[in-house]
Amino acid sequence: MSQVQPLPTAAVGGADIWPEAIDAYANNFTTGTSFLGDLTRMHTDYIPRVDSYWLSPACDTYSALGTMTNGITEGHGPHYARIVLTSGASMVMIEQVPAYLKSTSYQHLRRLLSPFFPHIHETKIDAYDVGSVASRTRGYAVLFRERTANCRNGHGCF
Repeated sequence: MSQVQPLPTAAVGGADIWPEAIDAYANNFTTGTSFLGDLTRMHTDYIPRVDSYWLSPACDTYSALGTMTNGITEGHGPHYARIVLTSGASMVMIEQVPAYLKSTSYQHLRRLLSPFFPHIHETKIDAYDVGSVASRTRGYAVLFRERTANCRNGHGCF
């Protein structure tokens, strides 16, 4: 049985409202751009073209450490969608606490992206189950513009 070889990847951009996150990005990735500020004000000229996009939306309104308001007043979905669509990505990975995938914010974002990314797979993964020493469950949604060879009826997209 042959093993799937990973594709070469490079981070080409990072954006956050937290200065420490931008510092971590700059220390871990020596190339690419970074944006420190409000994504709702990010001009599309500063969004790099990419093959895939990793999106980790704000979590404080969904996690037990935050307000638990489920993003009712957040309204970032259109901005996340604008950034993803401008990037030209053919695949989007969304990572967040599991409650996010049940939130109003995620449903709005999914509705905005699904005409362009009709192939969607959602799952939960506990980091402990894949080798981490600590348990940390996260929800993941992977959206594809085109059906992949291993993706049938929304299953086996990885």
